[in-house]
Amino acid sequence: MKLIAVITGDIVNSTKQKTVQWQSHLKKVLQEYGKETIDWEINRGDYFQIRIPPQKALIASLQIKATIKQLSKSIDVRMSIGVGKERYRKKKISLCTGEAYTLSGRGFDTLKKQNIVFYSSDTEINDIINAMLSLSLLTTNKWTPTQAKTFLIRLKHPNKSITQLSVQMKKSTSTISEALQKLGYNELMMMNSVYQKLISKL
Repeated sequence: MKLIAVITGDIVNSTKQKTVQWQSHLKKVLQEYGKETIDWEINRGDYFQIRIPPQKALIASLQIKATIKQLSKSIDVRMSIGVGKERYRKKKISLCTGEAYTLSGRGFDTLKKQNIVFYSSDTEINDIINAMLSLSLLTTNKWTPTQAKTFLIRLKHPNKSITQLSVQMKKSTSTISEALQKLGYNELMMMNSVYQKLISKL
């Protein structure tokens, strides 16, 4: 059985933003990674779960966070990434079982001040990735809606020059460069590279 990743999450302060607004944005990003019901679901209003290849789980979690934070300073997202084997694959993700689902659910239950965690069967890898995630939250938790939106645009167009981005976003190159630096884009991409190397060892 190959490894999969399961991200379990919910929206923090979801009542402070119109549900139809944040939910439509959340659905849009989840659709990039799979089919509704089979690969992802949104339940109980602001609770969601997505099945995803392990190598894409970290970048997807960052994309989900930015998607929510671009809407308002008052809302955020909590997520638990579980990586492991899948025992039974059903037509609804909520009916699937296996190590990845168990680890993701267990991690979600532990979420308190740190709003993203990672769990696999390798405790050493868990410690390293969770340390990186803790450091990343010092930046991502403080993202403004504008910074979150800039992150999403850069993520979607990684090969565009700063000049091309400035034209697209109708802002000066210095403004774009400063925004990317403040939101920690390069550092987050380095973290994702390290994450992928660690995941390959599982």
